[in-house]
Amino acid sequence: MCRKALEGLCATHGIKGSNLANALRKMKEQGFIEGSLFEWANELRLVGNEAAHDIAVQVSGEDARDLLEFTEAIVEYVIIFRDRFDRFKKRRTTRNSSNNEEGT
Repeated sequence: MCRKALEGLCATHGIKGSNLANALRKMKEQGFIEGSLFEWANELRLVGNEAAHDIAVQVSGEDARDLLEFTEAIVEYVIIFRDRFDRFKKRRTTRNSSNNEEGT
């Protein structure tokens, strides 16, 4: 489920790759996620691969909780905080531009 959420996050932002590993690299290269979040996403991807390809893999309750929280953090960062920060910067630029025009 967490792996699928990452695939959806990539798709939502128009990031395509031959596989999730490539798509996550592109997310990092294009500035959607940074170093630590990329590392989190890659670990989520690896656990997802293990679960998908080895029926005997068991994930502890503690690991499952962490995986969900890491996924939520990545999604919140990319969709909520990154976009909010972009809006914040835009408001500041607009405000500073207006203040500079008024001062001249």
